[in-house]
Amino acid sequence: YCEDAPSRLKLDAKSLGAVIDWEASDALTLTSVTAYRDRSFKQFNRDFSRLLGAFAARQERTQEDNSSFSQELRANLKTGSFDVIFGGVCNAAIQVCLPGLSPTLTREKTDNRILAGFVDATVKLSDQFNVFGGLRLSDFKNTTNVQVFGATTGPARTRALSESNL
Repeated sequence: YCEDAPSRLKLDAKSLGAVIDWEASDALTLTSVTAYRDRSFKQFNRDFSRLLGAFAARQERTQEDNSSFSQELRANLKTGSFDVIFGGVCNAAIQVCLPGLSPTLTREKTDNRILAGFVDATVKLSDQFNVFGGLRLSDFKNTTNVQVFGATTGPARTRALSESNL
């Protein structure tokens, strides 16, 4: 077979991150971890195959864009027999997918959000024994919206999910 336009694929990825440590005192260190990520994926291809003895061509287009931002703040307090780390994390991500076959198009948008707080501590009882414990409380929320456009256009469908854990 011959085709005028060959299949194409384009992927762009960008990321930026920073870690800042600040020694507030001999016993206290504060840390900030920040990150941003952005990804774009675009694909166009033609699939030539035999269909009932005749040649048929199918065009596929896929586009997926997602971005995320995360921020963690934590403190580490160390004394002679006590070491505790506590802090929080926030992560937010958006993903938009546009997969589909011509002439229909499906648009899917997903929003994710995670919030978490944590603490862990180590207590030195002697040179040979330590007691360690920790807790993490996390809250997750996901909302996905799907819409089909084209010959079979229908109403948007939304699905939401949330979960908290300790």
